[in-house]
Amino acid sequence: ATSSTVSICPGASATLTATGANLYSWALLTNPGTPIGTSNPFVVNPTVTTSYIVTGTNSLNCVNKDTITVTVLAAPAITATQNTDSICPLDSVVLSASGGLSYTWTTQASPTTIISSNSSLTVTPSTTTSYIVTGTGANGCTNKDTITVNVNPAPLSNAGNNQSLCSTSSI
Repeated sequence: ATSSTVSICPGASATLTATGANLYSWALLTNPGTPIGTSNPFVVNPTVTTSYIVTGTNSLNCVNKDTITVTVLAAPAITATQNTDSICPLDSVVLSASGGLSYTWTTQASPTTIISSNSSLTVTPSTTTSYIVTGTGANGCTNKDTITVNVNPAPLSNAGNNQSLCSTSSI
């Protein structure tokens, strides 16, 4: 194998490549007798740190083995908070993120449009809106949290029908 340790973020894949042989067989180091693949390169998607063993066979039928460990790094624990649970129309709320080194904010309705790259932002939604913050940790891995700003409906105000008054009349 070309390296002994590869690091990936949760949900990512790693491409393992062996050299020096004609045929390859990959297996889990914990179960080396059961091949899990023969392609080279070999793509793996472990959810926890996992060690693999590759057995290479050359054209003279000579065999050699090597191991490689794929380390699954920890995702940052990203937390989104707001300074109030609900707001009235035209009011603002401050959203804050913690747990990462950098952040991007989007809305659930438009998840590819970044509205801020700060750890906090002030929003004034006209309707109840969910915001997604993606945080990046020191190891380069990302994680997300979603927070919903509830916008209460404005009250209906009705003083009744308009009335005409004479200067000597009262209501």
